Amino acid sequence: MQVITPYTGHRAKTNKSYETISLEDIDLLSEPAVVFQSKGNKKTEKLIDQYVAGDKGRYAIKAAYIIRDTVKAIGSTDVKRANFGIFYDDLDDPKSGGTGHTMKVCESNGIPVIDQRVWFEWLGEVS
Repeated sequence: MQVITPYTGHRAKTNKSYETISLEDIDLLSEPAVVFQSKGNKKTEKLIDQYVAGDKGRYAIKAAYIIRDTVKAIGSTDVKRANFGIFYDDLDDPKSGGTGHTMKVCESNGIPVIDQRVWFEWLGEVS
C-alpha cells in the first residue's frame, strides 16, 4: 500500500504502508494538472495558491490535504494514477469535504468510485 501524506511525519506512528510519499517531496510547480484540479475545491482555492508559493502557515497548510487528495487520484511524476476509488462517504451530506473533492476528481478523470453502500455488501454489512 502506498500512502501520500500532506507533510513529512503525518501520522507516522500508525502508518503501516509499504511506501510513504510526502507532498513535500513532490515539486508542485512541475505538476500543473494537480494544482489546477485541486482548485476545483472552491473553499481552498486561494490557500492552494499560497501553499504552492511556499506558504506553510497554519491556514495554507489546509490546502495540503486537498492537494494530497488530488495526487492520490490523478497521480504525479512520482505517484501512479489511481485505477479505482473506494470511499467511506458521509451519506447524510454526500461528496462533501475532502472525501467529496477526491471523489469528484476521480469521476472527472474517469476513475470509477464506490462508497460504503457497495463495499459494506462485500463485507456482509448493512449500509
